[in-house]
Amino acid sequence: MHLPSVFCLFFLAAMFAGVSSQPLGNYCPNSTIYAPNSTYRSNLNSLLSALASNATRQNGFYNSTFGRGVSAAYGLFMCRGDVSVSDCRACVLDAGEQILKACPVQTDAVIWYDNCMLRYSKASMFGRSDASIVLIMRNTQNDSQPARFMDSVGNTLNAVAVAAAAGDGSGRKFATLKANFSAFEKIYALGQCTPDLSELDCRSCLTSGIGQLPGCCYSAKGARTVYPSCNVRYEVYPFYDNSKALGNYCPDNKIYAPNSTYRSNLNSLLSALASNATRPSGFYNSTVGGGDSAAYGLFMCRGDVSVPDCHACVIDAGEQILKACPAQTDAVIWYNNCMLRYSNASMFGRADTSFKLNLHNTQNDTQNSLQPRRFTVSLESTLYRMADIAAAGDGSGRKFAVQEANISAFEKIYTLGQCTPDLSKSDCLSCLTKGISMLGTACCYSSLGDRSVFPSCIVRYDVYPFYASTPPPPPSLILVQDGAARDHPCPLEDIMCELSLVEEEAGGCALDIDPKKEVQVTHVCHGEFGLKLLNEALKQCRGGCPKEDVAGRAWYKFMGSGGGDVGVIETSKHAKVGVVGGEL
Repeated sequence: MHLPSVFCLFFLAAMFAGVSSQPLGNYCPNSTIYAPNSTYRSNLNSLLSALASNATRQNGFYNSTFGRGVSAAYGLFMCRGDVSVSDCRACVLDAGEQILKACPVQTDAVIWYDNCMLRYSKASMFGRSDASIVLIMRNTQNDSQPARFMDSVGNTLNAVAVAAAAGDGSGRKFATLKANFSAFEKIYALGQCTPDLSELDCRSCLTSGIGQLPGCCYSAKGARTVYPSCNVRYEVYPFYDNSKALGNYCPDNKIYAPNSTYRSNLNSLLSALASNATRPSGFYNSTVGGGDSAAYGLFMCRGDVSVPDCHACVIDAGEQILKACPAQTDAVIWYNNCMLRYSNASMFGRADTSFKLNLHNTQNDTQNSLQPRRFTVSLESTLYRMADIAAAGDGSGRKFAVQEANISAFEKIYTLGQCTPDLSKSDCLSCLTKGISMLGTACCYSSLGDRSVFPSCIVRYDVYPFYASTPPPPPSLILVQDGAARDHPCPLEDIMCELSLVEEEAGGCALDIDPKKEVQVTHVCHGEFGLKLLNEALKQCRGGCPKEDVAGRAWYKFMGSGGGDVGVIETSKHAKVGVVGGEL
């Protein structure tokens, strides 16, 4: 069908769920046409054949040109970033057939599906953002709190645009994000650009798509904007697949026979891992069999992943690892949400950094006012702070932490670290530290995103929120600011400022007992982070603590855990922190 340059289709999301083989729409203007037996048609046939032959590429994208001059045919396809290789190929094959039926003589044409997009033209479109044609689709159901809902949608889509434009290290410019709107409603968002666009052009294309939605789709529970160069979508149900593996490793130096005892034990092991994938800690290890035929294995889900998502990821990992590594005794597979590995030798309680999966953003922090040096310093301090917290454990059976830092008024760094919780604190810290060091070795800290993924730990940073953000628990301390606490300066770059203020002046220590459990707690440097660090230190000192903690940074004395004990720290800089012991 011929469509005008801007058009809208309205639909019920439930009606179209799972119908990925039908085209969403196409566009082919009659302004330029070709003769059936022309050289252009011959070149176009060759182009479509080449696109179909390259539809098994891992990044789901390919462009090519056939012919020269006025008879040249330029074309490309892009599959959605979460689509399997087989589904991508099937979509591209169908698109190549259907586009010729819908646009039999037009030299310029584009066709869109849920799973892919294919386009061609007599002029090159490579590396150029095209928002001249738009397909807009919306869910006819509306949210009952439109203003707040659309505000949350906008924030989520803007974050997706940043993430997609930055790239995911796999040759795609694709991102998804899930956000909590209420206790019962979530927002699922997706953004993607053709990967031949620059970061700036991709961001501009997605921003334009987001800007289209309020006019046509205000309060809608789902909508999408589809251009030839990018697309953006949101829904209140999960419409994308977040289970695609990041990679796997299975060396060929040790293999097993298909009907061996090891394979039987491995099958039992994978079944046991799947059965235990609903554990709140998101971790489980087990052994099946003994001697040379024993199968040792474990899984670990990312610390911010829900139990159902963890369970789904582990089940998929158990299936896919056998396909990727059908005869190898040692194997590991990584996903965004989980990691699963097995071996014929125990790996429990040992930090393994012998092999590594590296995914990094090829874009560097050079497109804004920040100096790479400042970016590097801030990133490094945030990564090491995160590593310390992760290695210490969070009290839930995980060794997991996320940390954020403001780089400028418009840019933040988001970091994540996690170890398998069977590691000791020192082994976990060693693993994370090695991962951090290899980020710099691989692509420089000025890169806008990178991750080091080992069998035993993972380190990642990006300039967009890639993990689930949960509201922080209420602080154990009461925070009250006074004039004295605001007098002292503190550079934002010094993340240990809160504690260094205390350690500089240790002579002002005082202990006080307040039977009414009332205490004035003043703001130390930038407040909540300082209180969080002090809380963590004091928790470790419950029941008695030497004058210096193991880090030698601060001193406290805890009289006990009865609610009336109060430790007060004062320095000549007039920063004071009071702690009600019974609340820790």
